[in-house]
Amino acid sequence: MIDSSAKTAKPNQPANSRQVQYLSRSSPTLKHKPIPSDSPAPRRCAVEYERRAVLPGLLPLWPFELAIRTRDDHGTLIRKLARALRAERQRGLCSHWSYDLTRHNNLAHAYRCEVKLFTTKWHD
Repeated sequence: MIDSSAKTAKPNQPANSRQVQYLSRSSPTLKHKPIPSDSPAPRRCAVEYERRAVLPGLLPLWPFELAIRTRDDHGTLIRKLARALRAERQRGLCSHWSYDLTRHNNLAHAYRCEVKLFTTKWHD
């Protein structure tokens, strides 16, 4: 049996109201704009990043976890940052009430800085 609403629907329009409701909740496509030349430079990791001041506000870490002594300790810290950043990004994508844009930006900045420090300090 053929659905009568499917016959009357136009090719680019949904056939029923349930599809309309579902499609209206979908996120819009993001278009990337070129960065203007007069825009301020991105934050520098070495100048504005202090691990002992920033990370305790972002992650539940013990003081001994902030003291990086080996390459493995640094890798563990980067993995914890990546996990927290991924979770925060997922909260943002699903419009969760606990999503915090400032926390997301701070996690991304800390992650970038830690990766940069890792590559400069522990390069082989």
